[in-house]
Amino acid sequence: ALGGVAGKLALGAIDDRIGHIKTLVFGAILAIVGQVILLFNTSATMVIMATFLAGTGLAIYGILPPLMTGDIFGLKDYNRIWAYVMSAGCIAGAVATPAYGTIYDATGSYSSVFIVIAALTLIGTVSGVLVKKCAC
Repeated sequence: ALGGVAGKLALGAIDDRIGHIKTLVFGAILAIVGQVILLFNTSATMVIMATFLAGTGLAIYGILPPLMTGDIFGLKDYNRIWAYVMSAGCIAGAVATPAYGTIYDATGSYSSVFIVIAALTLIGTVSGVLVKKCAC
């Protein structure tokens, strides 16, 4: 939770200075590094640091989607388009949480979950970069 709050504040300020794409990549790197640390470390200190990094980085998905939606599609139909984007995000969140639990139940470990989150973060980042670059 603290990482998410810190991430939203920090990444919002960073986005104002360096732009959406660089902020997206920076946040994704933080999130993926956090997941990798969680994958390979069990010490309490490392787990706390990793969850803070992951939470900070994953905050990009609360900051950048509305900004990038406006930039890519403009403001004319923003409300309608943003409703679709938010609906997709809510559905993904509703599916992901039980899926992570199912993965844990099947494997007895969260290691696969950390890998899935890192992979989805990478896919989302590449998708965001491509959409932004193709729209300009």
